[in-house]
Amino acid sequence: PEIASYLRNNSAITMSSTNNSFCAKVPVGNTNTVLVWGLGMPAVLPDLQGIRSIYTNNASAAFIYENPVPGSNTIGAVGTAATGGVVPLEIQNKLLFDKPVAIYSTLDAFAVRTESGKVMCWGNATNGGTIPANIQTQLNTMRVARIIASSTAFCALTDDGELIGWGKDGVIPSLVLTRIYDDDGAFTVIANAGAFCAITNRRKKLLTWGTATYGGN
Repeated sequence: PEIASYLRNNSAITMSSTNNSFCAKVPVGNTNTVLVWGLGMPAVLPDLQGIRSIYTNNASAAFIYENPVPGSNTIGAVGTAATGGVVPLEIQNKLLFDKPVAIYSTLDAFAVRTESGKVMCWGNATNGGTIPANIQTQLNTMRVARIIASSTAFCALTDDGELIGWGKDGVIPSLVLTRIYDDDGAFTVIANAGAFCAITNRRKKLLTWGTATYGGN
């Protein structure tokens, strides 16, 4: 009732949703506040003032702060820890020195891309919330310009057409990757619920990977 009353007197400028909850971004003075309600939202919430942008998965919401005080968190999340509703302290500390640009989501995990093109993930490990060590090593050499998400996996893409995937059915088979690089890398990548499709740079060939029943081969 208190949220309903507040929204009757203050206009929301954007709305976001999980499967069973809502987030409303409302301007307050020179900044924005976020109101959340619905199943899975905890009674005790993090600071929801000064929010620049909101991103959701099936059960949790993540957000980027507009102008955080130096030394304070640059992103936050709300929901259940198992679905990305809590940002690990290690990620918060790294983002103090490399600001977040955008957040992406699978069903129950988040990935944040930073100003320097680095990627960090949290949430359900199976569905992209944990980056395997060998893939993290390669990501550390890349300047990621875009992240594409299926329901269970992420794919990172650079402006030069370099790409790498992780999560359930997200790792790019070596033969597919070789064919992409033999045609000067990926021009773009799109995803459906369970598979990815890359279009190559030079001849605009199409290659897929992921779950076969979703078109992954």
